[in-house]
Amino acid sequence: MRYLTTAFAMGALRRGRQIEQFLGPCEADGRAGVRWIEIVPAGGAYEVVLHEMLDLDEIADVYEFPDLVVHDEEYFGEILGMADDEADAMALAARHGAEDGRWVNQGVVGVEYHDMVRARHWGSLRPEDLASLVLRIDFCDDSGWEALRIAIDRYAPQHATFVSDPVYADCTVSDLVSAENAVAEEQKLTYVFLADAVSMAAEHLLLAVDLHDEPGRSFRVPPNRFADVSANLAIGNLNFRDFAELADDSGTYRG
Repeated sequence: MRYLTTAFAMGALRRGRQIEQFLGPCEADGRAGVRWIEIVPAGGAYEVVLHEMLDLDEIADVYEFPDLVVHDEEYFGEILGMADDEADAMALAARHGAEDGRWVNQGVVGVEYHDMVRARHWGSLRPEDLASLVLRIDFCDDSGWEALRIAIDRYAPQHATFVSDPVYADCTVSDLVSAENAVAEEQKLTYVFLADAVSMAAEHLLLAVDLHDEPGRSFRVPPNRFADVSANLAIGNLNFRDFAELADDSGTYRG
């Protein structure tokens, strides 16, 4: 579970552990930024600090991003105030946008920022007409990616829209289901084919993932069956379950 209940958040503070909360996008002088707030135990009291960083729109360490507003001296965030107990500290944070039930442990704000970036990019992903999205999530083997593309185009020309965006490096199925849930209805994909480390190997097995009826359900597809699956899903002639139930013991659909 990512989010801390109020009781767990207070317990963490009492144990001397800081907590934080991602507040989302912000802007200053026409520059896009992101903000989060943290509560830091400090000598028997609690310091509430607001951070506003430049939004670089990339999967990187948000804690190391440049400050949204340039400061002449070394800057570690805006201290909003001190509180004597956990409840008062959380109440102070709430006056600056924090919400109960959305506190996380230290370091998790970076994960929340990555989720936001992926959802932002996800909303702009669109396969060409009557084609399916093949999304690269493994970036360790460029030659394997090229070989995969060649294999798919050999058996299924014009059936695939290939996307290689490092924003999706090492994404899990759960990450992509979350991205799908975060976008508007008209931006949803309903299914996607992932090119992971297995896909880069000799057999080039893609991972087909359901994002609509049974989000997260998956099966493998070799290039010579990609056109069959892609075409039928694209026009709605068959649904994801129809193919998933025909997968063999290895979880691969072979026709």
